[in-house]
Amino acid sequence: MRTTRAVKLTAEGELYWKECHLALEQIAEAERAITGSQTVPSGPLRISVSAAYGTFRLLPLMPKFTELYPQIDIEISISDKIIDFVEEGFDLAIRLGVLQDSRLVAFKLEDASLGVFGTPTYLAKKVNHTVLMTSINTIASSTYHRIQGAHCSGCSPMSQVLQSRNR
Repeated sequence: MRTTRAVKLTAEGELYWKECHLALEQIAEAERAITGSQTVPSGPLRISVSAAYGTFRLLPLMPKFTELYPQIDIEISISDKIIDFVEEGFDLAIRLGVLQDSRLVAFKLEDASLGVFGTPTYLAKKVNHTVLMTSINTIASSTYHRIQGAHCSGCSPMSQVLQSRNR
């Protein structure tokens, strides 16, 4: 109830406030029961990461992370193999691309671009750059990568899936 001099809860409002307060107390008690007196992160953390991202982005950050959080026991699996993250018990997985499993929650870490690289002599032999993208000999991982755009003189924007011819 509200007047020009005071604000007072109605009977329903008072009941609602008491129930919400009780629910928040129960949540806080549940958190205390789980974490106990733990005030810093600790315990095991299993991470699955692709080879390139793990090697060039994650591993360089590990010394600082382990210095800040020495109680966390990190296990890192670096592989491009497509796995079932939930079934294999990973806490965190870092992969390129679109989320395929609806049981997972994804967060964008950063934009990443892929490129096709070769010597000028090799690339000069491929006059038509559209043909270049489909006929080039590639070294590929166990997964296929979609290359978006083209960053060379005379190339038109395109999107191709590259597959290694060396298999």
